[in-house]
Amino acid sequence: MKKVIWLVAALVVLLGAWWFLGRREESLQQAGVPQATSVDTLTVNRIILERHNVPSITFEKDAGGFWTITEPVADKANLNLVDQLEKGLAMMKFVNRISDRSSQHAAFQIDDVSALRIQAFAGDVQQADVYLGKVTPDRQHVYARLSGSDVVFSATGGGALAAMRSRDLDSFRSRDVLERDPNQFDSVDVRSGAFAYRLVRVDSSTWDVRIGASGARRASTAVVDGFLRALGRMKASGFRPDSVNVDWDRSDIGISAWLLGEPEVKLSMVAAPNASYYVRSTTREYDLAVFESVYKTFQRDPKEFLDTAPQGS
Repeated sequence: MKKVIWLVAALVVLLGAWWFLGRREESLQQAGVPQATSVDTLTVNRIILERHNVPSITFEKDAGGFWTITEPVADKANLNLVDQLEKGLAMMKFVNRISDRSSQHAAFQIDDVSALRIQAFAGDVQQADVYLGKVTPDRQHVYARLSGSDVVFSATGGGALAAMRSRDLDSFRSRDVLERDPNQFDSVDVRSGAFAYRLVRVDSSTWDVRIGASGARRASTAVVDGFLRALGRMKASGFRPDSVNVDWDRSDIGISAWLLGEPEVKLSMVAAPNASYYVRSTTREYDLAVFESVYKTFQRDPKEFLDTAPQGS
């Protein structure tokens, strides 16, 4: 009986020691942990991403609150991704103190070679300068350290914020070709070697189509609406590589569009020998790649636009 009592007592002591050491470890982890970054989504207007041996990416916010890329290229930004980056920084909180030793940085991918450095500014005032490493084992956090410090913390942002480490420049560039409201188109002219036609708005819900030199005929509202959505919301799949040459003077499809209150917008589309499809637009500084399905949307027979319903029905 005494033996059992001694065993129970020993177990109680071990459990107490385990609890005490756990609490002590927790207190040590949380000692000196910064509460959060000071990024304010209302005032931040410049964000810089830096990686080892890769050109840094600079985003700038205009007076209207829209982000653009200014370095290493000047281009429209993928607003969804930059919004995730901005909000992720603003909501980022440091959770536990993990290590004080610089020798551990490589293991956490938080060293200068592996980490993603993010700087955020409001004018000339720096709101954040933080290095992001790999995600923690629980996949809910990311290893982080402040610039100029060797201390590594676990921090919130193990989802969208951690994913920024693997995103390249092109992923941050907008894939919108026109980014126009389909309801704002007034007329559209489409030309290729096989056909030429023009869609002309009659009123808010009625369109005419003029095929070749023929006169105007009533167009199917449903077909036109689908066409305008495809045109106004056209998305690129990527960007034309510098290694691919395209003769834009011999484009397969030429599109001119007029929108209410806007100047003429022009697009050219080409099917390249490498089974890729490219589009050039007066709304973008760079040539874009599109999927074959997008290319074929504008290769349709113009007779498909004709309204086959009996007039007056």
